[in-house]
Amino acid sequence: MPLLLYLLASLSFTVMLGFLIAERRGRKIKPAERLVVLLVLLSVLALSFWELYRY
Repeated sequence: MPLLLYLLASLSFTVMLGFLIAERRGRKIKPAERLVVLLVLLSVLALSFWELYRY
């Protein structure tokens, strides 16, 4: 489970960095795309805290 959390977190952070780079180059990011990535980040954060405090 921790490996899966790490992979999801790194994937979502990579996508967010890609969004930031694309915005600086002039591409408009849709709010729905940003919302999906933020929801993934929040769920990974919640799962991480759950794994941390479960033991």
